[in-house]
Amino acid sequence: MEAHPLSLPTIIATLLLGSVGGCIAYHRYQNNRRRLPPGPPGLPFVGNIFDIPKENEWKVYRTWGTQLASDIICLDMAGTPMVVLNSKVAVHDLLDKKSAIYSDRPRYVMLNELCGFSWDFNFQGYGKAWKDRRKLFAREMQPPKSLLHRDSETRAIHHFLHKLIHGDANNFVDYLRQYTYHMGAYDKVHRTATVGRMIWPHRIRPTGEHRYPMK
Repeated sequence: MEAHPLSLPTIIATLLLGSVGGCIAYHRYQNNRRRLPPGPPGLPFVGNIFDIPKENEWKVYRTWGTQLASDIICLDMAGTPMVVLNSKVAVHDLLDKKSAIYSDRPRYVMLNELCGFSWDFNFQGYGKAWKDRRKLFAREMQPPKSLLHRDSETRAIHHFLHKLIHGDANNFVDYLRQYTYHMGAYDKVHRTATVGRMIWPHRIRPTGEHRYPMK
């Protein structure tokens, strides 16, 4: 089949439409950029990807913050904004005072939906369930309440080390399950010996004892 060359009006119309589309996209990008904190200039399309150092990146972030006179800077990672908080005040103002807006987490498909870690509030989205679990954790695990668990933690560690040294090497995984969190397809979570004591006045015995699943 013989190909026909494009006519001059078609070429002009194509170039005109492409130019208009590019101008609209650039205008939208600039409008979105104005709503974000200041940041270093980047390259077209890739933004600041090549400006990120491979080590000691926090020093570079601090330098940019000083140059831009802002504790909050924004980097363009190929069209995706990355916000950097350069001071304790900025972290407190955004992640504590305005936690309802800025403290949510992304959707962890692999961890939560495929591996079954949705019970862990560290991977849950911001909401009532997360706040209830976070409140309970903070109440029991932050000073001065956390200091009350030191004896239980020390005894659990000593018992664990004793098992590792004098126990059957083939039962290492069982010892590890008994004294640390363990995720498995057959059982969502095994309580640790220390956590078990915090919740119940109960010491988890060696293998074969009933385990309490965490819902």
